[in-house]
Amino acid sequence: MIERIHSLLKPVAQAEGVELVDIELAGGHGAKILRLIIDKDGGVDIEDCANISRQAGFIMDAEDVMDEPYTLEVSSPGLTRPLKKPADYQRAAGKLAVLRLRRPVNKRTKALVIVEEAGEDSVTVTLKDTGQRAEIPYEDIAKANLEIEF
Repeated sequence: MIERIHSLLKPVAQAEGVELVDIELAGGHGAKILRLIIDKDGGVDIEDCANISRQAGFIMDAEDVMDEPYTLEVSSPGLTRPLKKPADYQRAAGKLAVLRLRRPVNKRTKALVIVEEAGEDSVTVTLKDTGQRAEIPYEDIAKANLEIEF
């Protein structure tokens, strides 16, 4: 279902000059929440979210995608933006991130890193506490988010 929603809403996002970063479907029967995470250079504002919300709601209803009632939420990815695609890691070059790993790197399954380079199949990072560099295949990353550095 997420793939269908993505294929329906990606053109809308592009037409509005924003990127459809992520789609989340949460909740149980009768209380579903469909979250659309959008972004653009310079960040999104409330008007961007409102425009996407109106158009997405219209398309979702017209295409009868959801089989039960749902709440539509549209927001920015925030300061701790998730990193999911190679392009996300490329934009994050030089920034701090937290990686949750499927396979340990230096005996760790969670690492605070600086993103160095991102390729098609892997990302090169520097471990924040040791300064050691590591190349990590995307398939070994369970979850990744930018981290706020104070």
